Amino acid sequence: MKDGCFNFIFWAGIIFFCSLVLCNKTLPMESRPMKVLSVQDKAQIFEIPLDVSFLLILPNPGSGGYVFVDTPEFDPQILILQNLEKKPPSDPDGQGNFGVFEWTFRAKKEGISAIVIRAFRPWEKDNAPMVIFKTSVHVNQ
Repeated sequence: MKDGCFNFIFWAGIIFFCSLVLCNKTLPMESRPMKVLSVQDKAQIFEIPLDVSFLLILPNPGSGGYVFVDTPEFDPQILILQNLEKKPPSDPDGQGNFGVFEWTFRAKKEGISAIVIRAFRPWEKDNAPMVIFKTSVHVNQ
C-alpha cells in the first residue's frame, strides 16, 4: 500500500512539475496597463517605450457631419497601426453621441513620430480635411 501511494504521489508530482514548466506562460507586455491618449492630450509630447502598444481614443465627429480620414498620419518606421475600431455609443439614446474611434499603435523603433488625425465633411469638396488631433510620440528604450 505504501509503495502504491508513493508511486501515485511521485507521478502526480512529476506531472505537476512538467505542467508548470511546459505550460508556464509569461504575461505579454500588453498585460500591464496600456497608455491611453485622448482628445485632452492634443498637442502634447508622449514618451512610449520600445515595443509597447498604446491606444488613442477620440469621439466620433459625426455629430458635426465630419468623417475621419481613413488613415491617420504617422511615421511607419517608428509606429505600427495595429488596429482601428469604431465603437458605438455607450448610450444609444444620447443625442450627439456617435461613439468613439480607437486606434491601437505599437512602438516599433526608437525615434519621434507625429500622429495626425484629420476629418472632413463629405459634401464640402473644396475644403481640405481639418486636423482634429495632433501629438508627438517619442519612442525610446
